[in-house]
Amino acid sequence: MLGRLASRLLPVSSGSTGAVSLLPLSSRSLMSAAMSVSRVVVVTRPLSALFAVSAEEGMENVLKEELKAAFVRVRDISGGCGAMYEVEVDSPVLQGESLVAQRKLVKNALEPEIKNMHGITIKTKIAS
Repeated sequence: MLGRLASRLLPVSSGSTGAVSLLPLSSRSLMSAAMSVSRVVVVTRPLSALFAVSAEEGMENVLKEELKAAFVRVRDISGGCGAMYEVEVDSPVLQGESLVAQRKLVKNALEPEIKNMHGITIKTKIAS
């Protein structure tokens, strides 16, 4: 959940204090944020780092929540740079779905995270 939440928040500086607030990311909140703060801070690292959650943990949490997964494993297979991941999901939600549909459910759940990747390998199982 934290990874999904973090992808929908905008870090905003409160000005001279240096404190950073997280605002919901929508066009209306962006407009009010621009009018009420002196500057917007651009974060050049994944927001999961602000919450001390690794990218792998963030994706695991999303899959556990959205697919009610009994087992999830996410591994960085890019040598640590976060460009490629291997995802294994065991979920009863996948029951009755074709392999293509199972992979699509996983990809849809991880859509914001996948946008920042070069590649992903997905393995699915059906929890009994």
